Amino acid sequence: MANYVLAFGELLAGAILLDKGAAAFNSGLSSGTSSTSSSGSSSLDQPVASSGVTAAVQQQAASHGWDAGEVAAWLAVIADESGGNPSATNASSGAYGIAQFINGPSEYSEYGGNADTIAGQVEAMGNYIEQRYGTPSAALAHENSSHWY
Repeated sequence: MANYVLAFGELLAGAILLDKGAAAFNSGLSSGTSSTSSSGSSSLDQPVASSGVTAAVQQQAASHGWDAGEVAAWLAVIADESGGNPSATNASSGAYGIAQFINGPSEYSEYGGNADTIAGQVEAMGNYIEQRYGTPSAALAHENSSHWY
């Protein structure tokens, strides 16, 4: 039974990512804004949350005691913010990476992570979410209402 629940959670997370990824893509087209990586490509060109990002989120969620629903919420925040691109840089604000931290790469270490790795960026994002919102679901609710978390 536990394997079925985990599989459903992963399926749900994937469905939410596809929905959020499409919404982020359409939003970027209509608003004329998008995150741009240091290589000049838009984060919207990147796959929404690679398997490495998903695995890192699942591992960090477990360390915070968050379930599959919280993983899905967290992945939805990532889809909206960076599309899962660890190099995404917002041209207007300077926000950087998977978490789109406004103070750039240095902010990842402030939350116990490392801007140089996917796992380090996800760790910092999880710590930030827990400190500021308590759960990814609460962060997603804020993301949905304000378009930032």
